[in-house]
Amino acid sequence: MSSLPALLVAVVASISGIISGAEINQLDIPDVIRNGTGPVTLSCVYDLTGSDNGLVIKWFHDEAELIYQWIPPMSPQDIGVIKGLTEYPEDAVSRPKSHSIIRLKEVTLAMSGNYTCSVSTFEEEDIKTKRMIVYAPESNATVFVTPPSSKDGPITLVCAVHGAWPRPGLTFLVDGVPVEGQFTVYPANLEEYQNQGSWVRYEATIEEPLTPVRVNCEINIPFTNYRRQEGIVYYPSSHRSTAPVDNENASSPHCASKFLEPIVSRAAETVTTNPENKVSEAQSSSFSVFPNSSSHSTSADNATGHLVHTVTTQSPDSPRSSRPTEPIPTQIIAD
Repeated sequence: MSSLPALLVAVVASISGIISGAEINQLDIPDVIRNGTGPVTLSCVYDLTGSDNGLVIKWFHDEAELIYQWIPPMSPQDIGVIKGLTEYPEDAVSRPKSHSIIRLKEVTLAMSGNYTCSVSTFEEEDIKTKRMIVYAPESNATVFVTPPSSKDGPITLVCAVHGAWPRPGLTFLVDGVPVEGQFTVYPANLEEYQNQGSWVRYEATIEEPLTPVRVNCEINIPFTNYRRQEGIVYYPSSHRSTAPVDNENASSPHCASKFLEPIVSRAAETVTTNPENKVSEAQSSSFSVFPNSSSHSTSADNATGHLVHTVTTQSPDSPRSSRPTEPIPTQIIAD
């Protein structure tokens, strides 16, 4: 019975607003956003019940990393992955009893992760968490085929992709039929990925086809709607010319094209972020590789006598990439 009076006091105090409380109503963060986009707004909307004594607003990145602290009326302090990349105009700091707003000048790949807003007073705290994916399209994608090393031997399909993050998923399609392969370069995390030059490489071994086939590599970035295909047409041994190399005309695209026909297609890309920020983009295009999108050369390998056709293809996203890279040569060797 002795606890009843204390309970009644607590109820009355709560109703009268003596006990302060904080409740987060909304956490507005883009779900998916492209690397380099800006400005981008992160917003935490909350209600305070009663006094705002001891009000502190904090933001965390991936739960443990404190990136922002605001103790009104002092100015917000930011550290960690957002340090130096924020701005706080008047509208971002004018409502300390209801809004905490972080305005990012631009987003980086390191900013991907979970964001937690914490609003606390002396008596109570409330938190909410939401995930933001920052992605980057590839800056270079190369597909090539290693012909058989012996008669009736297999061929190896190779797809090498540079600059895409999160680590892209890759799939081979041979005349539209999926072919399972394996990653031979696949870094474990962003730091390792960047240290290794931001490459992933995917390979598959199949029997050499009897007729020319289209070999596509489909690139998809996890947690986004980003899809794209890069490909070539592979000509088996029975469909290649065995005539001696004409060194004078070897660099001609017409000579080269009978050994390799590049096919590059740009699938529709649609990325929509949080409606509150009204950030969206849609890109759809297709283009011919000859002669503007790639460089071609054909030459004789003095050591083996094989004819080597080199094709360098740049992704249409290259001009917008945050990490420019040199083109990667593709070599198809004709016996």
